[in-house]
Amino acid sequence: MTFNSVYEITNPLTTVAGQRFIDDFSGSSLDSKKWGFTEASGNGTRGMTDDGSGSGGGYSMTTSSSNGSNYMQLKGGNGTIRQFDAEGCAFIAVVRALTGSNNAFYVGMHEDSYFAGDHSSSRSYYRLSHRNNLIGTGNVDTATPIDYDWHTHHGSTDGVAVNYGLDGVQGCTATYPIPSTEAGDLEAWWQTYTPDSSTSRSCAIRYFEAWNH
Repeated sequence: MTFNSVYEITNPLTTVAGQRFIDDFSGSSLDSKKWGFTEASGNGTRGMTDDGSGSGGGYSMTTSSSNGSNYMQLKGGNGTIRQFDAEGCAFIAVVRALTGSNNAFYVGMHEDSYFAGDHSSSRSYYRLSHRNNLIGTGNVDTATPIDYDWHTHHGSTDGVAVNYGLDGVQGCTATYPIPSTEAGDLEAWWQTYTPDSSTSRSCAIRYFEAWNH
């Protein structure tokens, strides 16, 4: 069977396509039409990497160690365009911490409210962090131990529950508090953060995809 378009491989033409965002972080520079960058404080570094860096390619960010609130983040739409339904979207991302200690990152969907995979060397397991900006924040641990390898993170929400897992294995579910239409729609999000003022953090990303159901 042949198809006239990629869309027709998985969808009938009678189905209206949802919004979709894809970046494989290839080339010599970040695609500024897809991502906006924010740095809270300090003088961190960021940029495209290659196999010689030890990260396996993609885009890396390293925070400053000069401020305990320091973070570096990429936000789809630069925080102004939120194209993903807070009650009906999903993401897949390939991310890792670059060194074997003192690392922390979030990856998922965000804009005040959020749902995201959460890695920190101060904890034993990857976890789901979830927030409704009108209600509060929660966290649920997976059974996957914290490590420093590439993993495929995947998460979704339908407005009733948020699901999160790694490498195709369902990790955990949260039902409250989770993003809602009232709290606002979402955008793609990846953040490397410094939870204390003693050591900088360095992490890398090489794939991100988000879509509306």
